[in-house]
Amino acid sequence: MKASEDGTGTILRFYESSGGRETVQAQWKDRNVEAAIVNLLEDEINPLASQKGAFELTFRPYEIKSVKLSPVN
Repeated sequence: MKASEDGTGTILRFYESSGGRETVQAQWKDRNVEAAIVNLLEDEINPLASQKGAFELTFRPYEIKSVKLSPVN
């Protein structure tokens, strides 16, 4: 977890380390947050559908994903 380079949110990095396919759910307390998949340069690739402050990620073996959480104005 780290502050985004542009200062507008928080970057979370997830990775699958066991060599299998996995689906995980992440949840946070602040529900006034948008989540998006970003690349390593923190450019948005795909918004994540979130519900009740949670989102799901599905991983291929050894895949790394970065998610940006940004406050909703």
